[in-house]
Amino acid sequence: MRILFYPFIADEQVLPNNMQPEPTVIGDFADDGQDRDEKAGDGIFTLSLPVDVEPGKYRVVIKSMNGVFSRALEQEVLVYPKPFSATLIKSHNPQDPHQLVVLPQDDALVVGSLASYIQYSSPKNKQQIIQQRALPTENELSIALPNDDMTGKYAWSGWVYGTDRLHQRELIFPLVKSHFAAVKNIRAENHVVDQATIEAEKQRQQILHDIEQQKHSREKTVRIMIIGNIAIIFFIVGSILGWRMFKKRRKEKQDELVLPS
Repeated sequence: MRILFYPFIADEQVLPNNMQPEPTVIGDFADDGQDRDEKAGDGIFTLSLPVDVEPGKYRVVIKSMNGVFSRALEQEVLVYPKPFSATLIKSHNPQDPHQLVVLPQDDALVVGSLASYIQYSSPKNKQQIIQQRALPTENELSIALPNDDMTGKYAWSGWVYGTDRLHQRELIFPLVKSHFAAVKNIRAENHVVDQATIEAEKQRQQILHDIEQQKHSREKTVRIMIIGNIAIIFFIVGSILGWRMFKKRRKEKQDELVLPS
C-alpha cells in the first residue's frame, strides 16, 4: 500500500502534464508481518502514518497493489498546523536548568493531557531520556533540561502527546532535532556584562512573563465561567421554587373562594 499527498488544485484535470502537482509519498507499507504489521498476508495493514507535510489542503491517494490488481481511493483532506508551540529558554545561571516550554494554541488541546518524551544530549555526548506529564489542571508543560554548566553544543528532540479538544483524539507530534550552544559569559576588565547576555536574559524573562499572563488569563476565564454557571443554577432553582410557591398560593386562594355545599 502506498499513500501519496498531492497539493490541492481546483480543476487539476485541465492542467497540462508538465504543470501537474508533484505528490509527496508519505509511506510505502507491506502486509508482511514486519514492523507494525501484526500478521502477514491477512489483508490488514497495521502501520504508523507520520503526516510530515506543510499545513494546507491536499488530495490524498491511497493505492493498494498485489502485483496483479491495483485499487486506489482518493479524498480531500486538510492538514492543520501543530496546535502548540515549543520554546527553549536557555538558563544563564548554572544553578538553574534550561526549560523547554510547550504551550497549546487557542486551547486546542484538553487541559492536563500534555505529555512529552525528550531525548537530550550534552557536549560530552551524554544522552538522557526526560519524560514529563502535565498535572490535570495544567494547560502548559514546562520541561526542565539539565544545565551542566559546560560550553559546547546541546541537542534535543522527541515527541509531544496531547488530546484534541474538538474530537477527543489522542495525538502524537514529533519534535525535530534541535541544537543550542552554551558559551562562557565574556566580561571586560571593567566587569561589564556582555550586551548579548543581557538581551538573552530579558527575552527569557519576557517569555516567562507571557506564559504566566496567559495562565492567569485562562484561570480568570475559568473562574468567570464557574461563577456564571453557579448563578444560572441558582436562578433556575429559584425560578422553579418561586413558580411552585406561586401555584400553591393561587390554589389556596381558589380553594378559599369555593363555597361549602
